[in-house]
Amino acid sequence: MMSREGGRVARVWLFGGAAVVLLVIVLVASIGWVVLSGAGAPGRPVPDYDARVLGTQREVALAELDGVSLLNMWATWCGPCRREMPALQAIYERYADEGLRVIGVNVDTSASDEDIAEFAEAIGVTFEIWRDPQNEFIEAFRAMGVPQTYLIAGGRILRHWQGRMNPMAPENLTSIKTALGLAAAPRADT
Repeated sequence: MMSREGGRVARVWLFGGAAVVLLVIVLVASIGWVVLSGAGAPGRPVPDYDARVLGTQREVALAELDGVSLLNMWATWCGPCRREMPALQAIYERYADEGLRVIGVNVDTSASDEDIAEFAEAIGVTFEIWRDPQNEFIEAFRAMGVPQTYLIAGGRILRHWQGRMNPMAPENLTSIKTALGLAAAPRADT
């Protein structure tokens, strides 16, 4: 038989444990909602976001972009970012004359502009690089981790890739070419 004191302690632990479990459930559900309803979700307008062009003091904003852009968030310390850069450079060289703009948004917090410019030059990147050392991209797009790539046109996000993206993969190339008006839009299965 449990003493009165022991019963009280058991109830406190039971209610305290239930409160902790409930708090964890609410926290996980909230994080899931933020990720799933992210500002970077396809079909949504581009979020209010601006950054600085590498090596300058010139601020640029997504709202100023026209045409079709492939926006890639990366960091010099990120292995998958480094591995996808040559493919992003290749898609830029192949479709720049068709109107594709490739923009690399660097989110390194401790690297200097010189370090990032040297890194880009060493791997042969010639597309535009924006700097975001405060990593405001993550909040604006509700993104998690690097790399992240967004296909943007007409002020809207057309497609989002989380993790390393191969722009030359057939499905990805079709998305890019469709946005540029170089391919028919994919048909929906009925």
